[in-house]
Amino acid sequence: MPIRILVVDPHEITRAGIGLACQSREDLKIVGEVDSIDEAVLLTPETNPNVVVMDPRSCAGDGLEELLRYRNAFPAIKILAFTGNENPAFAKDVVECGVDGFLIKDASADELCWAIRTIHAGRIFISHSHHGVSSPQHEKTVDSNIQKRDANALEHPNHLAMENNPDAQIDLSTREREVLALIADGMTNKQAAAKLFLSVKTVETYRARVMRKHQLKDRSDLVRFAKRHASKTLELQPTG
Repeated sequence: MPIRILVVDPHEITRAGIGLACQSREDLKIVGEVDSIDEAVLLTPETNPNVVVMDPRSCAGDGLEELLRYRNAFPAIKILAFTGNENPAFAKDVVECGVDGFLIKDASADELCWAIRTIHAGRIFISHSHHGVSSPQHEKTVDSNIQKRDANALEHPNHLAMENNPDAQIDLSTREREVLALIADGMTNKQAAAKLFLSVKTVETYRARVMRKHQLKDRSDLVRFAKRHASKTLELQPTG
């Protein structure tokens, strides 16, 4: 049975983008979309979602009071805060309202879907740039095994598995795999761009996503990672 998702965002283009990201995934299903938390409160009993992807700013003010009202009204529903506000103080306030995940809107479609699956499975998902944000409530909900892992493992549960098992599946899109394979071959950004008929800027973006997803600190880490997984990058279908 697919994960039922209600989308709450004030911008039609964002709602459409979330729908597009989910529609090709058989395990994800959009059951409704609204532009405010007030409307979400009314639509939730009718649509019965498992997960709500919600911009906390989908109402007047900072949205925290309405977010908390929704959380209290539907305690069993998982909430992914999906926002463009990167302020750590705002992130901390949102997390303390009891959301199950926090993701910045520059995330890829794969990351969004991974976050939805993660919180539906009962784990906490925090965007990489905010992995230090937590709350006592969340610490109680994460099981003891996950608590023993670092924040990187909470974001990408396959990260530790990959370090221990180079043959494990890696969380990359098709384009990211292609770029990674060319990096493993020793190509520069310019050479990879020419090979894939992309701009250098686009290749740099894909590289940055790979590094963010798998906690790679610099080019040396990236090259080692690319070589370690080069035999798998083009064989595997993209996750999600």
